[in-house]
Order: sequence, then C-alpha cells, then structure tokens
Amino acid sequence: FQLYVWRDQGLCKELISRAREAGYRALVLTVDTPVPGARERDLRNGLTIPPELGLRTLADGARRPHWWWGLLRSEAVTFANVRHVAGGPQAVMEFVGRQFDPTVTWDDIAWMVEAWGGPFVVKGVLTAADARRAAAAGVDAVVVSNHGGRQLDHVGATVTALTEVVDAVGDLSLIHI
Repeated sequence: FQLYVWRDQGLCKELISRAREAGYRALVLTVDTPVPGARERDLRNGLTIPPELGLRTLADGARRPHWWWGLLRSEAVTFANVRHVAGGPQAVMEFVGRQFDPTVTWDDIAWMVEAWGGPFVVKGVLTAADARRAAAAGVDAVVVSNHGGRQLDHVGATVTALTEVVDAVGDLSLIHI
C-alpha cells in the first residue's frame, strides 16, 4: 500500500489500519512528494483526475480506439480515500495539496513503522545519509526515487544517487526506479 505523508496523523493512522485489514503485505511511504508539483504539462494538456470528457478527450479517443474502449469499460477513476471532498477534480487536487506534509521527520517515519508492524519501505531516498537514517528508523527497504522528476525542480537524477545509497544501506533492500 502506498501512503503519502498527510498533515492529519489521524488520517495516516486510519489508512495504515485499513491497509493492514485489507491484507496489504507491505507499506510504502512516499516522501518524494513533499508538496504537489506544478506539472505544467498536465495543466497545458488539460489532465484531470478523474478524467473529464470534453472535445479534446473525444478527439484523443477517436485516434486511439483501443484506449477509448478500455476507458469506457473500466470503473471511474476516483480518490477513494478522500471521497468526502466535495467539488470535483480541482477541489480534490487542492485538498490533497493542502494535506501533504512537507515537514515530515524521521520521528514520523518511526511511529509509522511501529504502527504498521510489517515490511516498511520508504520511497524517495536520494542520499546516503537518508538511507542510513531510514535503516536506523526500522525501514526494511528504500526506493531510490525523485518521483520521476515531476515534483521538485533541481532534484538530482536517481542514477546519480544510486551508488552512494547502495553503499550506505548494507543489507537493507534497495529498489531503483
């Protein structure tokens, strides 16, 4: 289960509990999205979640009938964990943006590791120092990630960080994306 760091610790605890009850075997805490990125290309292209049907979507679907058929047959994309937010896709994204907690600390990760009680992964490690702190906090694995370079300007490439993180983690599992 992938968990983002929310300002509301109660919501984090609820999501952790729900993930455990649903049978998830590992919890992946995403720390490479401390704030929502501008994602200018998504804005320019009119991307919304859930997708809104408009002339551009219809034109794209006409050029890609296989995609269109899959979209029509699939369930609607929703933010199931924040269904209580009223007002459509933009309201959901604004809510999410206000809820991300850019002040997460290793103490926060430690209580989440304890609350989860199973395999715990931190996604977004880019330095040897953070890899060592993750191991000290009880994390079972780290994912070397910069969220695809879409969230923060001037964050280094994961391939640049990979060697130093591998050298730092020892027996800790490592995932590179």
